[in-house]
Amino acid sequence: MNLINKISILHLTNLILSLIPLAFILGNPAININFIAFIILGSIYIIKNKINFKYNTTILILASLFLFIIFSSLFNLITKYEKDFIIIVPDALSYHEDLIKYLYKSFIFTRFFFFILIFFILASNNLLNLKYLLITISILTLILSFDVIFQNIFEYDIFGIKPSAPGDNSGFFGSELVAGGYLQRFSMPAIFFLTYYFHDKKYSSLILVTSIILIGTAIILSGNRMPLPLYFLSLLLFLTISKNFNKEIILGIIILIIIFSTLFKYNQETKVRYGSFYGATKRLYNYTAVQTNNIIIEKTNKNYILPLTPSSRTEQLDKIFYMKGSGHLELFRAAFYTFKENYLFGHGMKNFHNECRQIQIKYKIKGTPIDCNSHPHNFFFEVLTSLGIIGIIMYFIFITNIFYIYLKKSLGKFEKFNNLKFVIFNSSLISLLIEIFPIRSSGSIFSTSNSSYVFLFIALVIGTMYKKKL
Repeated sequence: MNLINKISILHLTNLILSLIPLAFILGNPAININFIAFIILGSIYIIKNKINFKYNTTILILASLFLFIIFSSLFNLITKYEKDFIIIVPDALSYHEDLIKYLYKSFIFTRFFFFILIFFILASNNLLNLKYLLITISILTLILSFDVIFQNIFEYDIFGIKPSAPGDNSGFFGSELVAGGYLQRFSMPAIFFLTYYFHDKKYSSLILVTSIILIGTAIILSGNRMPLPLYFLSLLLFLTISKNFNKEIILGIIILIIIFSTLFKYNQETKVRYGSFYGATKRLYNYTAVQTNNIIIEKTNKNYILPLTPSSRTEQLDKIFYMKGSGHLELFRAAFYTFKENYLFGHGMKNFHNECRQIQIKYKIKGTPIDCNSHPHNFFFEVLTSLGIIGIIMYFIFITNIFYIYLKKSLGKFEKFNNLKFVIFNSSLISLLIEIFPIRSSGSIFSTSNSSYVFLFIALVIGTMYKKKL
């Protein structure tokens, strides 16, 4: 009976792990249930069987970072709780209640560390069958790719769902415009596994090229703009680790560029979306955050009278946001100003919005108003404002460690698709490098969805790095 219980718990743990890609489709509640179930079942198995393990460098770095997240939130609660703050949003909880809520969330956030720890222990002892996870990723990625392309052609997907707007081809995600992001994030594991699955066939090279083109085309048609450059960046990283597949990768990239160019020329939705993306990117390049306020105003309206008053500055905000791209530089500037208010320890997890609102009036009076949002839309700036200099140093140590793993274990060393361990390790490492790429817009690193992607890839990288076999 004990043997049956052991096997059942381990099999159920592997089943839960393999369903994670499906949980991303179902939404945040499913993701949380999935991760927590994996932690509980994995912990029960480890404790019952007294499984030993050794910490590695990445685990220790992450443990320090998670502890500092809690410390930063606690520090802000202790030092700010008695102060009087401006409550900008009438229907929001009071600032003081938010501080308590964010401290509580910082403890809950440690579930991702325990997920990585349990994953690492089980994987390093050869107790996880990661093949099923890759099968789920590949099947769902292929279905979604076909679904998005089908929806673009027939104006409804294979389930009869119509796009919420022209060009918003999200397939079975419906009105939730995340299909491109889902495909981009799971593209490398899917491409690698599909090629691995057919690696002993004569047409394995065709599978590699076709999967690159299929997923890339679906990303283009999804209407999500940022996933496309990130996908191309993934393919470039693929090139840097490959020894024997450069021709196939380059061919896939060339064909994909031709497809994109054709769609950009003849498809109005594609032209509008990516044309505006190019325009915003160009403006971001031309108007960086270090340029002075007066220069920006001069460019937006040369006849405008300086110095600016708060009211005249407000009238110019729309022009300034336009000249600065999609408004991201304004958010980055706001993040930097917010960081300066507590540069050592930061403002704690998820507290950017409240702190930014507290200083918004001060900078508006100075004639340099800032734009506040729920988060800075960039992992680097969010860590900077949330955890301060100490936290960003820890974050840089983590990124440096991941980059070191890439240089030491992947760069120019991927030869064949015949080893599942190397397939998972290298595809997950590429995906992780894209997730933590500093020069990109992003969701909040503390949100359930974004955190789950990041920490899943971290777990896969360090788990397979020390796993002897799969």
